[in-house]
Parts: sequence; C-alpha cells; structure tokens
Amino acid sequence: MTQSIKFGFPPKLVTGADTDTISACGIKDGEQLIVDRNTTLGASVELTKPHTVPASKSIPATSIPVNGGILVVREMKDDNSCLFRSIGYLLENNPEISSKLRNVVSSKILADPIHYNAAILGKDPSVYASWILKPNSWGGGIELAILSEHYKVEIDLIDVATTRMSRLGENQYESRIFVMYTGIHYDAISWTPAENAPHDFEQRLFKNQEADDIARGAIKLAEIWKTVLKLGFNIVNDTDIFCNKLTVLFSNENLPIWSISLSSAAFAYWYVDEMYNLTRYF
Repeated sequence: MTQSIKFGFPPKLVTGADTDTISACGIKDGEQLIVDRNTTLGASVELTKPHTVPASKSIPATSIPVNGGILVVREMKDDNSCLFRSIGYLLENNPEISSKLRNVVSSKILADPIHYNAAILGKDPSVYASWILKPNSWGGGIELAILSEHYKVEIDLIDVATTRMSRLGENQYESRIFVMYTGIHYDAISWTPAENAPHDFEQRLFKNQEADDIARGAIKLAEIWKTVLKLGFNIVNDTDIFCNKLTVLFSNENLPIWSISLSSAAFAYWYVDEMYNLTRYF
C-alpha cells in the first residue's frame, strides 16, 4: 500500500525522504495534512457515490459587527459543490451555477496542460478535466486558483482549523472575496448593513482598507467557529472520510516524517509525542 502526504494550501506534496525531519519538510505545528493511503492525492476529492457530508449545518450561522454593519457567513448546501456554490454566490449572486464553474475549470486545464500537468493535478490533465465536471468531485486549491484568474479577483480562504488565511491571486487584482473553509465544507462570507436586510443589499467584493477590515473580521469569525467546532461538532466517522484530513501538533519538530505515516486517518486533531504515539484529542 502506497502513501502520500500533502500539507498547506493549496496542498503541497511532501517529497523528502522518510528520515527527513518534519521541520525540514516545511511542516509547521498545527498544520493540516492530507494523507492518501492508496494513490497520489490531488488537491480535490471525488466521492465514490452521491453523498452529502454533515458540515456547517451543525454550526449555527455566525455574524459579527464590522464597519458599521454585520459580517456574516452565508451557508451553502452540502451537495459536494459547496466551493462552486460559494464562488457563484459571491461573484454572480447565484449559487446554482456549479456546472458553469466546473466547465471554466475544465476548459482552463485543457487549454494549459503544461502548467496544469499530472504532477500538479495528481492525474493526467485530460482525465482531471473530465473528472472535475462530475457533480460528486470536490473542488480545492486548483479550482480556486483557476476561478481567481478567470474572474480577476483575489479569493481569500479562511481555514477554521488554523484560523489562517490563504490568498489566491494575492495582490494581483483590485477586489477580494472571502470564503470560510471548515476542512470539509466551504461557505461564503459577505457584509450586510443590517441583520434582516435583503440579500440584494449585501456587499461581497471588497477593496483596499475595507478589504483588510473584512479580512480581520473573517479571521475573528473563524476563531468563533473553531470554538464551536471543538465544543459541539460531531466528528465524521472514518467510513465517511474521503480526503483523510487531519491536523497534527508535534512535540518535537525534529521528529522524522515517517512518524505521521498513519494506518488510519480521520478528520481530527492528533498529538505526536517523542515515542511517535498518536493521541486523538478532537
């Protein structure tokens, strides 16, 4: 059985030798990892059958005051297209255009197979281009990068697990949008002047200092969500884990990389001690 490990966002493949230390591989404390125990794992995930994952419906929609209004998470359906729904909602005021956005991604990959090659995609470009069109294929970093370029907008992804922000198209475009990511689900972030204001009054594109204010607010939202996740989120059963995501806290950054080679991975937090024992605490 083969295994690959990716980390960061967009996910980067760990290419060092098994004896290399964790820090030498660029993995930081609290890093979210993707462990694939069968084949090389791409930045996106395909479900083997139609299925929805219990994600943000266990977490109440959260809002905080920002710039005289309210920064709010707009929850997307759990239908395996939540990334595309979020982008459609934010940029075209329509979360029902997942097929259109999948076609944008597929066409870009076919048009630029040198940049989007098998090493980047984890599979042949033509195969990936067909695969991402399937409604059960999850989007990831590759899709966000392509959509950022297509719409000429910076896409800022807020990771709840780490409360870090990844900026796709950073400083390349005038406007920015914000997306919340729980590890298994994407939701849109928007600003509204009042709690009960119609959605038509929302602002979803942000520039300059205003964008920086929204970014800080979005990170605060992620911190709130992270607390809720720890207190009340029902961990998905191992049989429902499709991308084998986990977050690891290392007792020593000089542990060898093979110490995170797991026989079983789940969406959870783990602690690795000096004897390479794994303790699951969430």
